[in-house]
Amino acid sequence: MAGKALGVMELKSVGVLMQATDIMAKVADIEVADYERIGSAQVAIFIRGEIQACEAAIKAATEFVTKSAKDRFVTSFVIPDPHEKLGLVFRINPDKR
Repeated sequence: MAGKALGVMELKSVGVLMQATDIMAKVADIEVADYERIGSAQVAIFIRGEIQACEAAIKAATEFVTKSAKDRFVTSFVIPDPHEKLGLVFRINPDKR
């Protein structure tokens, strides 16, 4: 997945995650790869795209969440050139886009 990245955001609210995902899609050319529910309210979203696009998307969404719903924020990060085996664990396939 040369030049590609995997972005991850984890929050304690499905509604806030929907808003954050909308922001990500509006600010950068990313693909929503999957989401994962973690318990009753915690959820993570996985995005794919070029490294700069994922970084811009995650940054914009993180800024939104930490200003509007900081208590719902858990973590966010970008993995540049993720190993293909991540797709086996998280039901995403980062080597295909």
